[in-house]
Amino acid sequence: MIKINTIPETTCELFLDGKLIGTIDNSLSLYDVRVQIMKEKAVGYYIKWQDKILYINENGKLDEWPKGFFDGFDTYLILLLKI
Repeated sequence: MIKINTIPETTCELFLDGKLIGTIDNSLSLYDVRVQIMKEKAVGYYIKWQDKILYINENGKLDEWPKGFFDGFDTYLILLLKI
């Protein structure tokens, strides 16, 4: 039987030069922040997630993308593509 699972989304905190800007609780919000950073060529932003600090460069790219960090869509898409 098919059931609807509750799948929690990742959350992280966005910082600028050590000051908390706010919490990001879904992947679209994360992409939106990254696009804003890219458009403004902003520097000094980073994310705290679990025990990691992920820096965002002026092009909106993260210096690393750890497993489990807003990767649910990609994980399920890979499963579907294997069919």
